Amino acid sequence: MSLETQATELRAELAALKSEVELLKNERDVARVLSQYVYVHDEAFSPASRKSEALDQQFEDFFTEDGVCDA
Repeated sequence: MSLETQATELRAELAALKSEVELLKNERDVARVLSQYVYVHDEAFSPASRKSEALDQQFEDFFTEDGVCDA
């Protein structure tokens, strides 16, 4: 196998790895947002803090006006 062929294969492998790293970063970010959502939801709807306007606002901030998660 020539050096040029090896270099080409290594470049392709590097590009694939970079793509996988980006995908993992995106998945991590989604997991972080979901974790934050669950935490805020649990705080906002716990019996001890049901009357907290600040927690209600924090929960509502996760959504756009049409109800889509905006985090």
